[in-house]
Amino acid sequence: MTNKIIGKITSIFPKDINTDDIIPAWTLQESTDRNYFKKYAFDNYDKDFVFRCKREENNIIVAGKNFGCGSSREQAVYALQENDIKVIIALSYPDIFYRNCLNNGLPAIIVDDITEYKIKQKIIIDFDNKIVQFDGKKYKIKNPPEDIKSFSLGGKLGKIRSHLGALLGQMQFQKHPSFVKTAEGKQTIVEKIVSDHVGRPIFSGEKLDLPIDILFFNEVIGPPAIQDFKNKFSDVFAKYNKRVKVFDPKRIFFIPDHTVPSSSVAVSEGIDLMEQFSREQGTKCYKEGDGIEHVVLIEDGYIVPGEIVLGTDSHTDTNGALNTLAFGVGTTDATYAMSTGFIYDFEIPKTIRFNLEGKFKKGVYGKDLILYLIGKLGVDGASKKIVEFGGPALKNISMDQRITIANMGVEMGARTAIFEADQKLKKYLKNRNQFPYKFYGPDKNCKYEKIIDVDLSILEPCVAFPHK
Repeated sequence: MTNKIIGKITSIFPKDINTDDIIPAWTLQESTDRNYFKKYAFDNYDKDFVFRCKREENNIIVAGKNFGCGSSREQAVYALQENDIKVIIALSYPDIFYRNCLNNGLPAIIVDDITEYKIKQKIIIDFDNKIVQFDGKKYKIKNPPEDIKSFSLGGKLGKIRSHLGALLGQMQFQKHPSFVKTAEGKQTIVEKIVSDHVGRPIFSGEKLDLPIDILFFNEVIGPPAIQDFKNKFSDVFAKYNKRVKVFDPKRIFFIPDHTVPSSSVAVSEGIDLMEQFSREQGTKCYKEGDGIEHVVLIEDGYIVPGEIVLGTDSHTDTNGALNTLAFGVGTTDATYAMSTGFIYDFEIPKTIRFNLEGKFKKGVYGKDLILYLIGKLGVDGASKKIVEFGGPALKNISMDQRITIANMGVEMGARTAIFEADQKLKKYLKNRNQFPYKFYGPDKNCKYEKIIDVDLSILEPCVAFPHK
């Protein structure tokens, strides 16, 4: 356990630094070795970053809002840790990156203000007293107390392994949706879906081990997840005399889609590893060219209303178009879910409701709607929230457009997006669904973070300019 970290600020970054800034996308499939990513940290954004880190020990990063936005790639955390980054201090983080930091033991400290921080400043992170100290001043750490403790303990991997052991001992694995009716009258769509899975009323703000129904991997995260599955958990399985196996092979999918056709030997080897693992475990591995991960499972009927879906990509929220709770995760969360059928310590987010009315003008589509909403709320305007779409205008929005809208919910910082179910969805699922399902809608008097009314008839075609 670490009570204090003493280090020096070697980098100060503005708001909205994304994971592509931290580690270039092309590197992700070239190795499953954490150290490989060291020399490429901030290669596209700050060429001197690695050099500055070499000159100091116990490096500290300071940043504005939304540090680590974008992709769910856990390799961004590896790149920082391999450069001796001991602490990040920022105004806020998106949920996926924050969880990746928690899992790997990289303290992602939240503060109210960063204006007084300076390069080469000596910083003390005091976990016991929950404060940041410098220049004789003390500032409160805003992270939840349980997260501060996890950071001081070096991350959550130990807890993850303990969870797996407990589940192996009890054989409590999630096999399929339970669809148990548990509450009436005051729940959002997501609260209802979660409640029906765990068998008791659940509301936003509650933290639980969340059972899942579908888990899918791309070839960016699939290979390192397979390596972690074997290397980090095999001894736990052995302790309980269990074979190292996935929780339910019929509900786990591997989908190569990011680099197709393969761009290097390393990429090809990663895809080969997914195919070999699928043969061993009985999971389905799609072939290169079969489709994009966010669409192919929908088209093939594996995504149905009421499911809880995890994917190793931040745009997993795409599946929310089908009245599904779906969100992206990093390597460690995905590996644990592959072992158990759960995502551990998941806090149910609050929900922002978009009530849609009217009809699109000619030449205006779902992409224009979501760009309009992102423009209004900002890239972190729905940070760590669920965005729920519904209202009378749904009948005018095709399934293809709903998929487009849901896909980009994460671009306003949302944890995920979800649509109400209706007859258009029912028609889409006819003769397609692989699993039983149940439609979900919100209760009239449920509690939202906010409700935003949107008149589709006033929207115009939108163009998104690059933010950097």
